[in-house]
Amino acid sequence: MVRLAQAALPIAPRRRHYRLLLLAYCCAIFLLSSQPVVIPGPDVPFKDKLLHFIAYALMALLAYHGLTRPETPPRRTAALAFLFVALFALSDEWHQSFVPGRIASLGDWLADIAGAGCALLFLASQGQTSATADRRDASYLEHS
Repeated sequence: MVRLAQAALPIAPRRRHYRLLLLAYCCAIFLLSSQPVVIPGPDVPFKDKLLHFIAYALMALLAYHGLTRPETPPRRTAALAFLFVALFALSDEWHQSFVPGRIASLGDWLADIAGAGCALLFLASQGQTSATADRRDASYLEHS
């Protein structure tokens, strides 16, 4: 039993780092969405939606790893991460409705949740989520 507790110790600091990264990332998105729309670079069709997709895919990965616990099934963690990202994206669109030069857009929110969903499905397709790895490591240390 003591070995299991010792094996679990590195998991919490790792989760804490992901949570701090997630907090910083959410703050950065909030600050960027407080600015008038300026997307530098070449004019690419759907560039705005692609940026939303990528930004919220990354947020979903950070949220998933920040919420991961060895005792929580990976599907539940993914569902919680998706819910967090979807609600944050919704609040961000609402926030933008108050920023001069910006509008709240259903299309942006759909791109946000599509990015989050794809990132989480990618994690699931890998079959090696951090919760699975943590359980495997804890089991290995318990039996050694």
